[in-house]
Amino acid sequence: MAAMRFGTTFAVTLAAGLVAGASPALAAADPIPVSISVSPAEGRPGDAVTVQVACEDTRLGVVSSAVLTVQALSRDPDGHQPWLLTGAGEVNADAHPGRYEVSVACGDQTPSTWFTVRSAQTGGGAQPTLE
Repeated sequence: MAAMRFGTTFAVTLAAGLVAGASPALAAADPIPVSISVSPAEGRPGDAVTVQVACEDTRLGVVSSAVLTVQALSRDPDGHQPWLLTGAGEVNADAHPGRYEVSVACGDQTPSTWFTVRSAQTGGGAQPTLE
């Protein structure tokens, strides 16, 4: 009987400790990591892109890029994922081939990513093949 009392007391004490220890963790959710992405990650002048920013802070700047023009970022109108903002954009007509940084201010952080501009497509003709 004493063994049973010890086992029961131990189990109750352990369970109470786990619940007490877990309460603060359950109450305070982890913050969403701040990030920015451009899709697709490469394009030619005139191509459309979508920029997504994960930012819970209300202090949000505009998207900064030497080769992309991005409309104002907006949240989902239905309130889903309120930390996710999306904006439509376009590769500037005068963008030269290369790799360019894309960034945005989110509170005290400035996440960034890279966008690659490919050569403008020239019309017609067969593409050269390597032999």
